[in-house]
Amino acid sequence: MFPQLNGQTVQLMLERPTEFRFEQNGGLILRSASLAHSGNYSLIVIVKSPTGNVETKKYERSANLTVAEPPRMSDPLQVAQDRKAIYDHHAGRWHVTLTCGQFVSLGHPAVDVVWQVTFTTIKDLKAENTDLKAENTDMKAAVKDIKTENTDIKAAVKDIKTLVNNNTATLGVQGLTWNDNVGADLRTCVGKQFQFEWSYTLDNTEIELSKNWTAMLNGQTVWLMLERPTEFQFEQNGSLTLRSASLAHSGNYSVTVDVMVNTTTGNMERMKYERSANLTVAEPPRTNGRLQVAQDRKAIYDNHTSMWHVTLSCGQFVSLGHPAVDAVWQ
Repeated sequence: MFPQLNGQTVQLMLERPTEFRFEQNGGLILRSASLAHSGNYSLIVIVKSPTGNVETKKYERSANLTVAEPPRMSDPLQVAQDRKAIYDHHAGRWHVTLTCGQFVSLGHPAVDVVWQVTFTTIKDLKAENTDLKAENTDMKAAVKDIKTENTDIKAAVKDIKTLVNNNTATLGVQGLTWNDNVGADLRTCVGKQFQFEWSYTLDNTEIELSKNWTAMLNGQTVWLMLERPTEFQFEQNGSLTLRSASLAHSGNYSVTVDVMVNTTTGNMERMKYERSANLTVAEPPRTNGRLQVAQDRKAIYDNHTSMWHVTLSCGQFVSLGHPAVDAVWQ
């Protein structure tokens, strides 16, 4: 065994017998490596013929051995994930990942200190941008759905308001109960008697304070009991009867009932209940004596189109009524 250590050839069996173990098969074992053991190691085997007639042969194997000492770190040093230094056999360098603290290298070979930082590559940014675009598309679709849902909710709220206005009392308390569902759009003809069937029932714990009937006629609010007492009949149960309808009676009618209600908390609270409806008073069209009606002398009112329908066979036709007349000549 003839290694080259620090530039000098050392015969290991003669000079370092205690540091190595020598195997019969040629193996060499370094008992405890130190930095001084770094160098080139060789094994030379010389083979001679027993008879001496064959030429002597020489066989050799060699290898470089590098003994490294890991770098040492002072106490304040914090290693990111692993306190052990990692040796890169390919690069022949130590790799240490640090987050903070002081670092002192007492080892060999060189130390590659990698400081851990947070960074983003262009590739990552492009991928993130693609994800954001996809997310933005999804959000736009979600906003569209929300707008559609909002429209549906607004329509539902409108229906609920109509229902509350015409059929129910304020939620959360046990209060006045309307007995009939009259509807919001009502119609009658000139000269007819018409009743708004707005009857209601009070709970035995409720006290009625007052009720008033009003109408919005030609853009003006009319207090019926004060201004039109002879044209209407006012019922104790809340109903209102129009004695003889005229075109001027077309408008929006309401009844408002003020009561003291026993709430769920046990306190008395003043509540207002209201029913309202639009009333359209129509006058059928009139015809002169020469007009011949095909099948029915009565004009037919179409609630869907809000028009009168008259089928004529011949003669003169004059409309003195309201609303418009749809005249179909046979």
